[in-house]
Amino acid sequence: MATGTRAAKMTSDLDLVWLPEHSINKNEASSLLKELNQFGIHADLQVIQGNNGFSLEEYANSTSTIMMKTLEDPILVKDPWLK
Repeated sequence: MATGTRAAKMTSDLDLVWLPEHSINKNEASSLLKELNQFGIHADLQVIQGNNGFSLEEYANSTSTIMMKTLEDPILVKDPWLK
């Protein structure tokens, strides 16, 4: 914004940051994402858990592990809510 350079376009994703009060299961995550994506723009929530974060979309669609971003390095976890 400060430079006047356009950083978003019509095909850009919308990444929102979410600091949840409690965990949700994969079905609830899918329902929430469905609500967010009903307007024709791809949206995802970056879930913040303390000093860690993960994609709610990746969690909702995972069958094994997902990437969790930590202060040190990204790691693979089965359940990001337990970290």
